[in-house]
Amino acid sequence: FSAMRERIARYIDDRERLFVSISHDLRTPIMRLKLRAELLDDEEVRSEFHDDLDELDMMVKGALQCVKDSDIYENPTEIRLDPLIQR
Repeated sequence: FSAMRERIARYIDDRERLFVSISHDLRTPIMRLKLRAELLDDEEVRSEFHDDLDELDMMVKGALQCVKDSDIYENPTEIRLDPLIQR
């Protein structure tokens, strides 16, 4: 049981680090593109770029939120194994 608990804890930690990395890795280029779009002279083109980048940012946030919402949290409960085994 201890080995299983450790594997599950490692899995949860790895998963959380993965989501943080994905979030950072995707948001950084989006922000760079937004800053570059500010340098565009054509207001209409700049606005279209911002709209597209905002939409992309919302998709990234939505995907990450969806994954976070699928996490299952349970309160730890003590269980006496002897009656369980006897059953």
